[in-house]
Amino acid sequence: MQKIVLVTGGSSGIGKDIVRRLAIEDYKVITCARRIDKLEDLALELRKKGYSIYPFQTDLNSEKEISNLFNKINNEFGQIDILVNAAAVGYKAPLLNGPTKLWKEMLAINVIALCICTREVLKGIISSKSKGHIINISSLSGHRNTSEGGMYTATKFAVTAITESLRRELLVTNGRIKVTQISPGLVKTGFHENYYNNPDTAESVYKEFLPLNGSDIAEAVFYVLSQNENVQVHDILIRPIGQPL
Repeated sequence: MQKIVLVTGGSSGIGKDIVRRLAIEDYKVITCARRIDKLEDLALELRKKGYSIYPFQTDLNSEKEISNLFNKINNEFGQIDILVNAAAVGYKAPLLNGPTKLWKEMLAINVIALCICTREVLKGIISSKSKGHIINISSLSGHRNTSEGGMYTATKFAVTAITESLRRELLVTNGRIKVTQISPGLVKTGFHENYYNNPDTAESVYKEFLPLNGSDIAEAVFYVLSQNENVQVHDILIRPIGQPL
């Protein structure tokens, strides 16, 4: 039976590559993002290759929009089996002088929205006593600190704590629901241009060593989902060769 997976943040970067990878593996892939035009472009790209995805416009900064998303999914598709929390934002907003607005957005998307989506997916899985999987796309920033990490790093440490806390809460399901965190190092996406608000600075970061691609992280997601029923891959740390931290 075809499994239903929701990938948040599927319009760009790592999320987009995860959507592609799972679509070609015969998952029924639902994805959401603020930019519906980008999701529709991705849907068209995959349709030309014979694959289907189901895009929804959602601002994860709004609990109301998240609630509307799950109402639509429940009505059109039924229960979600797998959630990939891939949506995230990052800004260079230091603790000394960063704008409160940017701190709040990082916390809202990277932490609160991740928890809301997880809760809503688990409601269906737990009530039906079926099997499921929650996969959080985090970062090496959730395992070590850097001089400029600030609030972004704080959100990723929060994801590490949330993932482990959730694993422990779900022990009562006797292994029916797995929890995984995947923590990439430097990946070449639009993230760094957004983080530094400067494309030249982003490009200089990528010249230090050969970065990962979003497809590398998508392969890790597929690897995790391909394990035997009794195997829970709890955390994968992925660095490009040459990354020192």
